[in-house]
Amino acid sequence: MLPLRLGGAVVLAGVGLATGERTPGLQQWAAALAMIAALVVLVIAALPVTPVTTARAKQVLNWVEIAVVVAAVVLTVGASGVFASMANYEGI
Repeated sequence: MLPLRLGGAVVLAGVGLATGERTPGLQQWAAALAMIAALVVLVIAALPVTPVTTARAKQVLNWVEIAVVVAAVVLTVGASGVFASMANYEGI
């Protein structure tokens, strides 16, 4: 199993490359940007992690998780047509 940081970096790199290939202006830069991102992740992963850094990273990840869940709920509600039906609602 991959470590969490490495797994996240691999997923982000894959999404970045897929986005770069679909966007005409980024096609020529996709590979170079992926290499730069990989280098940054490698440097960050090589740094020693103190307990304070670990706690701070967990706090940040908790907030990111909350934002992702809220975005997923809004996306689900929008895809199911609730917003469209609410737009037609005139009230009592």
